[in-house]
Amino acid sequence: MSDPDGMNVIANEYSGKVTLQYDHVAELPTQIVGGNFTVVKAAEGSEITLVTDNSGITNDKLADRVLNALANKLYYTGYTTGEQNLTAYVQIAEGLTTGSIIKEVTITEFDAETGAAGKSTTTDAVFENTITGVPSADGFEDGIVKDDVYTFEGNDTTTLGGINITEAANDVTVDMDYSNLVINDGGISAEGSDVSVVNAAAITVTNNDTAADAVIKADGADVTIDNYAGANSEYRKLDAAYGEAGAEGGALVKAADGGNVTIKGIANLTADKEKGVMAGILADGGKVEIGGGTIEAV
Repeated sequence: MSDPDGMNVIANEYSGKVTLQYDHVAELPTQIVGGNFTVVKAAEGSEITLVTDNSGITNDKLADRVLNALANKLYYTGYTTGEQNLTAYVQIAEGLTTGSIIKEVTITEFDAETGAAGKSTTTDAVFENTITGVPSADGFEDGIVKDDVYTFEGNDTTTLGGINITEAANDVTVDMDYSNLVINDGGISAEGSDVSVVNAAAITVTNNDTAADAVIKADGADVTIDNYAGANSEYRKLDAAYGEAGAEGGALVKAADGGNVTIKGIANLTADKEKGVMAGILADGGKVEIGGGTIEAV
């Protein structure tokens, strides 16, 4: 099943054993490509297997999220009326056509109201902390920071106060493990030391600092946001805006004093003049590169 438009299939009468092959976006493995498969009535002993390959799946927590996303493509509506004739398997394999099974989940219980095979719950993590690149000052729990890499595993959405790398820090990598990233206060900035944001899904960046002259800023350092996903970049787009009024003449993205801002995928920038924003992109002795998107003045 790899229809890019997500064509849905309904089987009013189902029997036997069928395997459905689904692609997923390698740069965002939890994004399964293809429509839903719904079984209305199943004969006793019926089985169905949904399988995807392991491209882009780097750890066990991510594998569990991919399996649940895959299971969410299957509905057994007969289960909602008491029928229990269908067993489902969701699998991650080395390849779609050949290769051994890496991980498998067996499903015999479906949602009592909808018949969904997957779980509808999401895992969100909210941190008020700001990443400064100085672990002793940041206050994150053990296991998140190692060797200047901040890793946030197993979440559907991760919220941070900000990413503001100081001159006192080493170069920093922030690994989102394919969760959505929400920065709800301090924006993204690097001064003197570099920061790279990798493996994020959709990214929303807000700066509420009324003295801030940019939402995303590189000042004598590099800010790199690797949200490229080829033809599927819309799944990993970045949205940036001021939450409150910024510094007069501020910009959404700014590179200064030899700094570089690189956004490899799509960025949608909203410049609100009432909040003091005078530019979507400002290169003041620096360089800004963006893979695509829109700049809107309102």
